[in-house]
Amino acid sequence: MAKPSDPWLSSDALHCRINTIWDAQMVHIWHHPLWGSVPPATDVVLPIEITSFNALDADSTYVTYQIYDADTGTWGAWVDVPLSMIDPANPTGYWQNLGSNDYTMTIPGVNLAVGDSIHYAIIANDIYDNEHWLRLNRRQDPFVLDVRATQTLNVLSQDEDGNPITGYTIYRNGLDTGEETGHTFTNNAPGQLAGTYSLSSPPPGYEWEQTTIYVSASDFNQNNNYTVTIIFKLRPVQTPVELSSSATSNSTFSTDGSSAIGAASARSHSSPGTTTS
Repeated sequence: MAKPSDPWLSSDALHCRINTIWDAQMVHIWHHPLWGSVPPATDVVLPIEITSFNALDADSTYVTYQIYDADTGTWGAWVDVPLSMIDPANPTGYWQNLGSNDYTMTIPGVNLAVGDSIHYAIIANDIYDNEHWLRLNRRQDPFVLDVRATQTLNVLSQDEDGNPITGYTIYRNGLDTGEETGHTFTNNAPGQLAGTYSLSSPPPGYEWEQTTIYVSASDFNQNNNYTVTIIFKLRPVQTPVELSSSATSNSTFSTDGSSAIGAASARSHSSPGTTTS
């Protein structure tokens, strides 16, 4: 019943009036979803935290998942892997308790290929049938992962003789990556490694032959292992050559870059015994 000082309004709803209904025996799942992509032929490890006032029912606490096979264009059947399954040799997956409320659940990746996809959801129940689902509608609203080839970017630096050197900070799009030359970046999401790369300042008296190198997403599709290597090379600072005033006044330059003596200069330096007209 509403208080006289705070009467019900025509637009009121019960859920707008209730702040918290405490349930001391609730079950809660916390999971940082692996949104995006995973590499092929690699196990998918799901970090899961489950808190429960009562003991969990290990047989009704499980991860359910299905796999899309890109070769056949079909989705496989849903597979349930219960908390009680702790055998790493189990072909459909297994759980591992990391201590207290922390777990991992592993989906075997031996048959995962580029183009495949994974749907998964997490269900937790205690021994009194209190439960929690992630995501909210379980199989009707699952987490989604795509299987993509790993993209690799090697960022190298060399001295003027082509010998490897390291210790220069790598920047992507002007931002410090926190890595130095010689580092290999990897990512499964298309375009995540694309951008304009540059390095920290070279030693005194030297400069980078290329101050920036651009890497596009399409660069990773030009070979089978999706690897791109970029190399920054040192060279001595190029000092411009200045011509003397006498040289510039007495010389002209042909279109092919060769010099020719000016006609006036040639007449003034004619050999003895000749005349000029």
